Amino acid sequence: MNKSKCDVCKRLPAESYASQVGGADDNNYLPTEVEKLEVIENDLRGTKTLRCLKCGAKFRLVEKYEYLVNGASETEQTLTRISPSENGNI
Repeated sequence: MNKSKCDVCKRLPAESYASQVGGADDNNYLPTEVEKLEVIENDLRGTKTLRCLKCGAKFRLVEKYEYLVNGASETEQTLTRISPSENGNI
């Protein structure tokens, strides 16, 4: 299936960034379509390879979590579409 016609992938840009800080009002999140992607590889250090179940497109999700001294936390996520040329290496 063409990725531009896939209901999931057409809503995911080539790269997305999100950041949440405990207690902040201006948190932002990755598109909800990320929840429809399947984890196919997890290095357990914050990097996952995801695949669209509809069209097979692959994405890299990097999550960074930091616990702050005051008890709050900060989380950052970067989702990047894996190019077809890079796709063969995964």
